[in-house]
Amino acid sequence: MFARLRQLLQPPVFPDEETTRSAAILNTIILSIGAILGVVALLLYALQITEQANAGLVLGFLAFLVLLRLLLVRGLVRFATLALATAILAAEGASLYNFGTLRVLQALLVVIPIIITTILVGPRAGLAFYLAGCLELYIFYRREIAGLTGSMPTPSPLNQWVFMILFGYVILALLNLARRAQDETLARVRAGERTQEQTIRFLEATQGELSQRARALEATAELGRRLSTILNQDELIQAVTSLLQAEFGYSHVHFYLFDQDRKYLEVVGGSGAVGEALAQARDRVLVGEGLLGRATETRTTVLAPDVSLEPDWVPNPMLPETRAEIAAPIMAGRQVLGVLHIQHSEVGALNSNDADFISAAAAQAGVVIQNARLFAQIQRNAEQQVVLNTITQRIQGTNDVESAIKVAVRELGRAVNARQASVRLQMTGDELEEQA
Repeated sequence: MFARLRQLLQPPVFPDEETTRSAAILNTIILSIGAILGVVALLLYALQITEQANAGLVLGFLAFLVLLRLLLVRGLVRFATLALATAILAAEGASLYNFGTLRVLQALLVVIPIIITTILVGPRAGLAFYLAGCLELYIFYRREIAGLTGSMPTPSPLNQWVFMILFGYVILALLNLARRAQDETLARVRAGERTQEQTIRFLEATQGELSQRARALEATAELGRRLSTILNQDELIQAVTSLLQAEFGYSHVHFYLFDQDRKYLEVVGGSGAVGEALAQARDRVLVGEGLLGRATETRTTVLAPDVSLEPDWVPNPMLPETRAEIAAPIMAGRQVLGVLHIQHSEVGALNSNDADFISAAAAQAGVVIQNARLFAQIQRNAEQQVVLNTITQRIQGTNDVESAIKVAVRELGRAVNARQASVRLQMTGDELEEQA
């Protein structure tokens, strides 16, 4: 039963947060006034006090509060607030008329509708009820001076105490509601400030990320323009390393390519003095070892913002300050040619945007390396064909077999840079050896 009653007396909830807050405050005011009037009515009835007690007025006001509660449930919060304030102001006038004289405690009742309307409706409504209350007090004051009010007995001390308790409770309740409203307003303001700060930080982070992506796109386009005219592997490595280090400030950029047996990844070029030293020393990593080995085996880019957290990370003695790495496989079709290796001296300095860009650069480098190798092969084939044509022409200019053999041996030796070349022929059981 009590749970059902409590559910009925709960403040209504509306889609609008402000309306819900105002409804909760007004619901508290209505229930508080109703509870106080109920207690006063029972107390007066139990003590059989009829002096200046108007039971009809009390019961009528209680019925009016029930009506206000129904209006509140239907969402008419502003209308119910104005009706309650008007009823309190009217009750103030009736009290002044009944007592026939202007008393301080009765006059203070005018404060209640002012506070209610100011909190729940707005300052303009509060100002209107302030003016209405002042007008009401002025009218009764003029009537009292003119002797138009009747003379009523002085209220009993109990009635005065009841009135003081009622008035004090209502004032305290309204002040508490005003404090709660202020706290809620401050909380919303602070929440709005926090949301604004978070939005600003998010926008700054987004702007920074977009700037980084835009720079990466520009660098990718610039890298594509540079690589489109390169058919030499060494020039490719120099172009990529210089661009990556200049545009993004990576600590080290290295190219690792497979050796002929595909057992090791060897440094074939890099940025700075350390990169040159590694390339000259032919620094190499065993296939399948470390982050480079993982990149070649999985054929995916490996990002390590903090290398200390990577169990398979292998440190390089020549690069002791490495704190973050990216290893992107260099591929031509489905074949892995090597790894583009990026290192940074700060933890967290490399992120997913860097990994995406390095992956794109490695993909372009793979195509260029494959093209460079094909071009070099074509050049070698062409040079060999030229040599064969030259030898053929000179052989055709000779008059005998011995001269033709000498020309062939001499020209082949020159073609392969041999210090000595010879040919042996076996004819009718005898061995003939010619040297050039």
